[in-house]
Amino acid sequence: MKKLTYVTQFFAALLLLMQFSSCDDLPAPEPVSEDNARPADVVNYGSPVMKDGVYINKPASSSNFRYAAAVIANADGSMDMWLSAPGAGYGEAEKWDTLNTAASQSAMGPLTAKTGDGAIKATMEEDFFSWGAHCPNWSSQTFTSFAFSLYEWNTDYATTLKGEPIATHDFIGYGDGVWLDLTTRNSGYFEKTGNIKFPAGTYLLYMKSIEGTAGWWGIGAKKGVTYWMNGKEQTDKGQRNRVQYSAPSDFSYTDQISWRTAGVTDIHATWSVDSLDLAPAEFGNDRTCAKEPSVVKIGEYYYMAYTGSYNQEDMTKDNSVFAARTKTLGDKSWEKWNGTGWGGETPEAVVKYDIAKRDTSKFYGAGEPSLVIKDNQVYLYYTYSDVSGIYTTRLAVAATADENWPAGLADKGVMLDPAAEGMANTSGASVKFIDELNRFHAVQAVNRGQNNSYIVVWESVDGQTGWTQIATLSDNVRPCVDYPRYVSDDQGHVTAGMNHLLVYNSGSKLNTAKLWICDFEFAK
Repeated sequence: MKKLTYVTQFFAALLLLMQFSSCDDLPAPEPVSEDNARPADVVNYGSPVMKDGVYINKPASSSNFRYAAAVIANADGSMDMWLSAPGAGYGEAEKWDTLNTAASQSAMGPLTAKTGDGAIKATMEEDFFSWGAHCPNWSSQTFTSFAFSLYEWNTDYATTLKGEPIATHDFIGYGDGVWLDLTTRNSGYFEKTGNIKFPAGTYLLYMKSIEGTAGWWGIGAKKGVTYWMNGKEQTDKGQRNRVQYSAPSDFSYTDQISWRTAGVTDIHATWSVDSLDLAPAEFGNDRTCAKEPSVVKIGEYYYMAYTGSYNQEDMTKDNSVFAARTKTLGDKSWEKWNGTGWGGETPEAVVKYDIAKRDTSKFYGAGEPSLVIKDNQVYLYYTYSDVSGIYTTRLAVAATADENWPAGLADKGVMLDPAAEGMANTSGASVKFIDELNRFHAVQAVNRGQNNSYIVVWESVDGQTGWTQIATLSDNVRPCVDYPRYVSDDQGHVTAGMNHLLVYNSGSKLNTAKLWICDFEFAK
């Protein structure tokens, strides 16, 4: 065993502390006061010893953050990197179509309450989100209601109305001169089918007065669109209506995952610009964030595990672990695990936080995943907490032979318990297999994002038992360290033939922290 110690307080450093208010401003990795001192290095056989490094991302503002880097060193010497990146809003650029001519409009109605009706037949050439009409209520009426139903067209008007509508919504007490749009959301269509849009095809939008004086603004009939009022086909005008092809959203997500590539495995590699690669699904259980990725390759597919959450009110809590796969990188082709297979609009967690505790206990849940492939098994490590302040690293394993391996994950219990060792505020443990040492390593930050932060290293021969802390590292480690992760191959292995690199964040806040990559060597 080799134990390295050094003096952690001296007068010049104390002066530096007076000049800088946070570790984002500190000029060097050394601690600068007794209060902010990091523990002396403890380095055993096989511990990583940090060497030179460089920053590869310096956010100019909080909207440019990148953190929790997952880096693969490829057999051809290139590298791929995935990072947590700023989120965005759901929905598409607005795309509407008015199914009328530009002729002047005039009111059609009022309809007789409970009996008056009207309808529109049109063929949609692409999937659409909503279809609606512009409706007055002759504002002398205080309460007017309209029932809308969407039918798939079948032979003729009468036959179509004998069928079952695929979507319905009652607009109760609507105001004067408003658009009433039947959507996949307000009609229950999405909840029933899981589809965000109605598929392209020929449809009948049927509208029946429930009470009051419902009706439409009338306008010229568009070629190929047919209109009815009180059962009679119209010849000169039709209801003013519109179809919306884009799917808007009511809220945004905080994080998504970006991808970069570099031509060499070296700290001085030139990285490509970010390409946004995987985002949350608006109607999925990961809808508020997709972050903290880990990536491996099995056969033709790259598999990503990442942290996601459904809880919009408190996006840092109630997390679960999700998975996705793709054959090609950089083209947003990831298929997410849906509970039984891959793909679709509604991803399901592969490690699910107890839904019953959502919105009540508000604990962290499950997240910060780390993937390793070893002996034909998928090792999925992840942070778990359902007790305030206690964060453990757990493990689940599955056979790589099953392409639907998330369905076969078997819980192996707690692997690491930093709190039991007196460690506080730890980042998720990143686990890799070290080929030249023939053992698993886990690295994580302690006192993450603080001046007195440092890195600890754990090891296990089989990855499931006997986890032991072998190193405490702060020498030549940047201040305010967070999310330390080894660069590995596409199996989650650090091989003897590759440059040994480690990447981590340095900063007191994730949205301004810098991304650091450095060389290291294993102590002999």
